[in-house]
Amino acid sequence: MLSKHLEIFLLIQAIMVFFAYSEAVLEGEEGWAKNRKCWRFMISRNHDYTSYHIITYFVVFPLAIIVLPQLLVGFSWNMTWLLFGSYLIGTILEDFMWFVLNPARPFSKWNPIDAYWYPWMRIGKISVPIAYVVKAIAGIGIFIYLVK
Repeated sequence: MLSKHLEIFLLIQAIMVFFAYSEAVLEGEEGWAKNRKCWRFMISRNHDYTSYHIITYFVVFPLAIIVLPQLLVGFSWNMTWLLFGSYLIGTILEDFMWFVLNPARPFSKWNPIDAYWYPWMRIGKISVPIAYVVKAIAGIGIFIYLVK
């Protein structure tokens, strides 16, 4: 069963990498749909969420990655947690790969100054988006729970 879980996890990660490339090409140099016409919802003084990102990450991906597979094969709490944990880790990978795969924005701009559209925190000598840390803790916690 563990190998099937790994296959599902890796497939979701591959999907997120492919989406990262398409999003990078569509958004171009400016991330977070900066120059796109869409609604923006202020989360804090310096951080907003676009309608595009809300629909993509809170509606489309959860329906396609978590709900649809279970409608096709049947509901299982174990599968729900596996898909949800894989999705959380996948969103970190997708965001990071946006910088790696983006032909218009070099990876060197993955830093708090150039990628100003989300809050960052320092861990030792490196800075990472706060969302990466929160999602990683939740995702790893889910996988630890599933392995027990």
